Amino acid sequence: MCTLHMKRDKHAYPATIELEYNVPQGSTVLAELAKCLQFAKAALA
Repeated sequence: MCTLHMKRDKHAYPATIELEYNVPQGSTVLAELAKCLQFAKAALA
């Protein structure tokens, strides 16, 4: 479910992050997941 639906409808259940792109050179999977998590938190704020 889209983060916008979660925010609009005030859903309170766990979400998952799926890393579906190649990790850029000079980065790590964990660094990319951290970016995704920050984006989701900001979108739900």
